[in-house]
Amino acid sequence: MGGVDPALCGPIGEVPVLPNPFIVLTDVPALVEHMLKAVSEDWDAKRLVQPEPVEGFPSLHRGPGGLLPSATPRQLAQNMVAAAVMNRLCGNVLIAGASAARASRASAHISQEEKAVQAAGKSVQAKERDFRQAQAEERAANNELDGFRARYETDAKQQHYLESVVGWKTSAKLQMEKELEAAKKQLRGAEQAFADSR
Repeated sequence: MGGVDPALCGPIGEVPVLPNPFIVLTDVPALVEHMLKAVSEDWDAKRLVQPEPVEGFPSLHRGPGGLLPSATPRQLAQNMVAAAVMNRLCGNVLIAGASAARASRASAHISQEEKAVQAAGKSVQAKERDFRQAQAEERAANNELDGFRARYETDAKQQHYLESVVGWKTSAKLQMEKELEAAKKQLRGAEQAFADSR
């Protein structure tokens, strides 16, 4: 993830490869602990870092001199993790921008009729999901009512409630079925218009 200058940062390790997905509350402390495993002193205390001699220049040293660092080892590690996360996010933005540009160029060559077919196809898929969900909910409501009846319970209020739920779920399923058929009809019309335009 990038080199760390021990003359400025002390024995802090490099930022490991960021996990994906990245969870701030759990991953940041784990990364910081990994980076600071070579730091034997208090991670939350500032300390002077001894300057390091420059090879070939006996009287020249590198480091902060006699100045106290502005951050503790823990803060330095957290800042390095934050920088790595920002770099990753910037990379994601570039990838998303490139993908959007490619999609824009590709869509420029798609006719309105083809776009209508694509939109109608997505609508059919969505309606099919809704219809399957409505079917599942109706089955669950019927199963609950059948179970109630099988127990020969005498709670009329509960029976009325379960029967009303079944009626509601059945009505919802029928409505979803109508909407699905309408979406399929719209898709067939869009496909026919697209075929006629070619």
